[in-house]
Amino acid sequence: MLLLVVAALVGTGVAGHVRDRASRCTLATRSRRRGKAQAIAGPASRSCPRSTSCRIASETPFTTIRRGSRGPTVSRSECLPSAYCLAAIAAILKSGAEAPTQISALLVFSLVAFVAAEIPLVSFAVAPEATRARVDQLYTWVSTHQRLVVTILASVVGVYLTAIGISKL
Repeated sequence: MLLLVVAALVGTGVAGHVRDRASRCTLATRSRRRGKAQAIAGPASRSCPRSTSCRIASETPFTTIRRGSRGPTVSRSECLPSAYCLAAIAAILKSGAEAPTQISALLVFSLVAFVAAEIPLVSFAVAPEATRARVDQLYTWVSTHQRLVVTILASVVGVYLTAIGISKL
């Protein structure tokens, strides 16, 4: 139900207005603090408007994509197996099948579970320039229609989870 509320707030634009207003309040507060600090420190501190003390640190590791010479980086916590992966491994091990069958089942599960990551990887290996163009095109479309994408995803997941919750009553 919470996701349906989020979908409604994002879809109507209320969430954007709240975010923008909070952002303006935060910027105003920071500029007042910076003005006081510059008044105390004197003109020398005003010479560098891009110093670390006056840079707005609104980016967090969750909102930035760090790109190095080898592409995007991820932290170790993002590589941990999910509960579904662990449950599938446990089910395969408890099945009582022979070792080759269990290994085959684990490989098939991994191929299916990680298909969303495998397709772009294989595509980059086969045709890197065409894949880069498609990925950039998709990124541009999603960036342009971000509110629509978030609304649809939150609505679909919210309806799905609500239906599961009601069916288990």
